[in-house]
Amino acid sequence: MIALAATLMAAVVSWPDLPTTGFVSGRAATDVDIIAGNAVFSQGSAPGISSPLLLAIPQYACWTGENAGRQPVILIQAETGLMGDLVGLRTPRGEEIAAPLSEVALLGQQRPADKDCQ
Repeated sequence: MIALAATLMAAVVSWPDLPTTGFVSGRAATDVDIIAGNAVFSQGSAPGISSPLLLAIPQYACWTGENAGRQPVILIQAETGLMGDLVGLRTPRGEEIAAPLSEVALLGQQRPADKDCQ
């Protein structure tokens, strides 16, 4: 019973505030953005290789990875290019993920309820 309670408590999502820096919006990311911690990936610096997706950044989201289950994340980057629609995500622990947009449920810029990503 105690182990079950501990497991349930660990599953509760604690959403952080949205960042005021550390993301890329309105343009494609560069290698400089990655080095500065503002982006997760770059699709290249040649003109026309990628362009920004018209999404509100940053915003709360849930990512469903192949082996990761459903995880709370913050969208910090969104681009379309040769590899399709890709997003850069950051977990509340600071881990960074590049994923197809199709694996992400966007939740907006208002802090979600804890249950919104379970």
